[in-house]
Amino acid sequence: MKNNIRNLIFFSLAFGSFFQLAHASDAKINAGMLQSVWYSSISISGNDQIRIFGAIQNHSSTTFSGTAVLYIDKKEGPKIPFVSKPDTLEEISGAWSALEGSHSMQFRIEDASISTSSLLSAESKEASISVNKVVTVEDITKNVTEVAVNTVNTIDTVANSLADKVESMKNPAISGNLIKAFHISGTESAKEVKSTNVAVQDVKYQDAGTTTKLDALSTKSKAKGEATVFGSIAGSQIGGYIYNAVLSALALILRNWKIAVAVIALLLVMRLFRRKKE
Repeated sequence: MKNNIRNLIFFSLAFGSFFQLAHASDAKINAGMLQSVWYSSISISGNDQIRIFGAIQNHSSTTFSGTAVLYIDKKEGPKIPFVSKPDTLEEISGAWSALEGSHSMQFRIEDASISTSSLLSAESKEASISVNKVVTVEDITKNVTEVAVNTVNTIDTVANSLADKVESMKNPAISGNLIKAFHISGTESAKEVKSTNVAVQDVKYQDAGTTTKLDALSTKSKAKGEATVFGSIAGSQIGGYIYNAVLSALALILRNWKIAVAVIALLLVMRLFRRKKE
């Protein structure tokens, strides 16, 4: 009976001690990982070598150690061993070669000498970081080329449209004959026709490969013959040819504007070279 009582007392004391130790191990201490994460540079581009910072604060009377692990995009990264002493703020940092795009960063305390559940916080908040794209010479060349091609295509479209409009302004096809030799009008009186002699002759002109003969009037106009002679070169037709030729040249320049620009640029360079030489 006495032995049973003694065993019961021993068991009670042992259980109580274990409960106190377990409770003590779960007791919170005023220490843990700070929630903030910061970086060695504000503006970050791809391939930059930067450091990711965090900190462990300890306002307790307990010294503990462990490893702070930096998780990048939820994947384990640099491991930083630490020792946190009472009333200290321990800075931790890990190196990272920046990659273009958006990423997440987080510190976690692992392999600590005390239970991480006893800390106020065993991990930081997950922070986001955006890394700019590196602008290379190839990128600049590509962008400039694309802009240049698009610009040239736009100018080509506008130039061809203008050339079509210019060509539409041409006069209709002008007849090939250059001499409007004679015009007979029944409204002119015989008195208005000069009675001077005009040598009888044949007037010939070439029109589209066909030779045409025009008979000149007789030496004297007849009394009631109402005739007017217009034997001048058709100046209006020549003007029409020049007008159409100018429009054709302008349309040709518009359709070949790149050559025109190159020629103008070459002339400007030659002019500048001559000035420097003088």
